[in-house]
Amino acid sequence: MPNNILDIVLSPDKINKEAFLYNTTPVRWVYFGRKFHERARIEAELGERFYCQDIARMHNIVADDIRQEFVQWIDSLNKLNGSNIGWWFGSISSRNIYRSSIFQYCCYVEILERLWQDESQRPEFIVVESPALAKTILKWGSERKIVIKLTGKNKIPGIIFRYYTIFFFRWVNFILCTIMRRCACTILGIHPDTKINDTKNLVIISSYIHPTSLSETGKFSDRYFPFLYEYLEKNDRRIAVLPTFYGFGYNYFPVFSRIKKSKTNFIIPDQFLTITDYCHAFMYPFRLILEKIISIPFNTINYSEVLKEDRLKDTFGDSLEAILFYRMVMRLKDAGIKTERIIDWFENQAKSRALCAGFRKNFPDIKVIGAQIFLHYPNFLSLAPSISEFEAEMVPEVLLQTSAYQCKLAAMFSSALNCTPAAALRYSHIFNTKSDTRNDSSQIRERTILLLSSFDIEETLELLSQIKKIMEKLSRDVRILIKFHPDIRKEHIVNKYGAGTWPQRLEIYEGNLSDAMKTASLVISKSSSSMVEAAALGIPVIFLMNQTKLNFNPFDRIDSPLISECFTTDELENSISRYLALTNDERNHLKKSGDYLRDLFFTEVNDATLSPFINKLISNNT
Repeated sequence: MPNNILDIVLSPDKINKEAFLYNTTPVRWVYFGRKFHERARIEAELGERFYCQDIARMHNIVADDIRQEFVQWIDSLNKLNGSNIGWWFGSISSRNIYRSSIFQYCCYVEILERLWQDESQRPEFIVVESPALAKTILKWGSERKIVIKLTGKNKIPGIIFRYYTIFFFRWVNFILCTIMRRCACTILGIHPDTKINDTKNLVIISSYIHPTSLSETGKFSDRYFPFLYEYLEKNDRRIAVLPTFYGFGYNYFPVFSRIKKSKTNFIIPDQFLTITDYCHAFMYPFRLILEKIISIPFNTINYSEVLKEDRLKDTFGDSLEAILFYRMVMRLKDAGIKTERIIDWFENQAKSRALCAGFRKNFPDIKVIGAQIFLHYPNFLSLAPSISEFEAEMVPEVLLQTSAYQCKLAAMFSSALNCTPAAALRYSHIFNTKSDTRNDSSQIRERTILLLSSFDIEETLELLSQIKKIMEKLSRDVRILIKFHPDIRKEHIVNKYGAGTWPQRLEIYEGNLSDAMKTASLVISKSSSSMVEAAALGIPVIFLMNQTKLNFNPFDRIDSPLISECFTTDELENSISRYLALTNDERNHLKKSGDYLRDLFFTEVNDATLSPFINKLISNNT
């Protein structure tokens, strides 16, 4: 008789094992959550009589199957709710999987649907992290006449209270950061540069400023747009930088002191914003809570609870910042700022949408260019604009990509986008130092595995756990290095992982990435774009799939002998052995595949490929 009963366990501290041990068959269960370490803890606690179903491959297939439909559904929600400009700056419309859990939860429900269709695959219980996901699955089960019991229902009020508490503290934190930034700007006497008003051929570059972006003397180095400033100046363009500050906490005095010394022109939003503008932004969270979301089902399933929870759990700092940027553009118009164009580091998120909408409304005669000088991942939905965003003029007139192939990925949800390949500014070293990096394989004196972390902490911890499982099976002459993403503090990762359990063979690499790749026999990562650089240089790459959440694979649907995709530790061990056993001749032969990948993903930096940044007319190359 088929099992038609399902238990949902919500955020457990401990699962009542006796409730499920009514026969000798291993009890089948599934974990629906992003916390890989929580799944591992529960799995160890339950013991051998319980079997955690491996859904990694199915997860990848499901995401691929429903991706297009999901974006169309969000487009529908945008059209129903998008008359309010604030909607476009929120988590739901963002489609950003690092900010919103909606796509992830839709994948979980679809996975459960497919498991339930096969009686031999039906789980006895599932573990979820989200009350809203639990409620959605309850509705799903009720419609299918499945008997479902929710364990941990009494925890929901406490979880919701915690959401509201965090919501409040995030709001207070944003206000404090904004006040400190405005105080630093005012006390240090940083005023708008009046020369900008009279400047012809002015180009505004919207970029990010980190603590290391400005030297003590005020020299500005933009890690997002190398080569561009020199090229624009050579072509008689004046530049003003519109910064987004990242990583400063509450102390803006040091960076503003350096800005005051700098020869670079900066347009600081706080120079133009008024008290009214700040108040308008600060009231946004209250409007967020009170406004009703007009919703429709996705694939016949009602996700209204998920939408409400997603909005409540949102960090919303990006939304508040976006409102300030949107209103700043209006103040720039009032101040008489004249510019030829704005070049924005465009990730299709709140701030960039605010700039696009603001400039296209208040400066209709200037060109808005979105520079996507980074790599696309199919499941990182937000990077590719959708039809509703295009129609609402939330996207630039032109998108610049690192290659024609990247243009196709950028236009996957809206073929009307105007995309063109341009210089892959941050990847010039792939062309300039190719011979120095992998020209002579005989120079590799030891077998070295290089791990590359992403900026996501949970993903980095999962990478470390998976590598640790096979580490002792590797020969002792194999060196294992890890290079952390520049936005991750190594101390934080070591403490999170556990300093006492840190693998002894794993070395933290402190040097620059190009030097690390010179000695790497093999690169392993989850979502770091640097793995594409490695493959382009002819270095074999293993993409290690996530076990409980979405994958961000830049090599999706690309067949190359340089690339392996591994879902399990057995597959990982086999791929490592195969790549480490390559002879120098075999490695040299792989360089041809590297050249193909280099030209597929990247465009060399020269005057011709830089010209799209200043061309008056840019053709549609999608």
